[in-house]
Amino acid sequence: MPRFGVTSRAAGFRRVNVATRWLAAGAAILAGVFGFAAAGETASAKASTAPAAPSPIGDATATAPPVGPAVDPGLQRDQGFQTPDTLPQRSYREPVASSGGS
Repeated sequence: MPRFGVTSRAAGFRRVNVATRWLAAGAAILAGVFGFAAAGETASAKASTAPAAPSPIGDATATAPPVGPAVDPGLQRDQGFQTPDTLPQRSYREPVASSGGS
């Protein structure tokens, strides 16, 4: 079995270092490409849902109510944090569950 010297070991480290740099650069480029593609899809989706042109005054659909499921206006607002109905009370009972031991 041949013995490898310090120079071949150093050359191996250099090869691994170069390969790691290329892989990291490739991963960064691919992440940028996918991020750019994802941003482009959302921008095109927003552009395709542009508001419609105003309808003529005599158009019957201009006065028709919108069709779709009714949404509760209370659900549209952010309620934020809410306090519980009853405040927590101290309990002096032994715990029912235990963790760890058998």
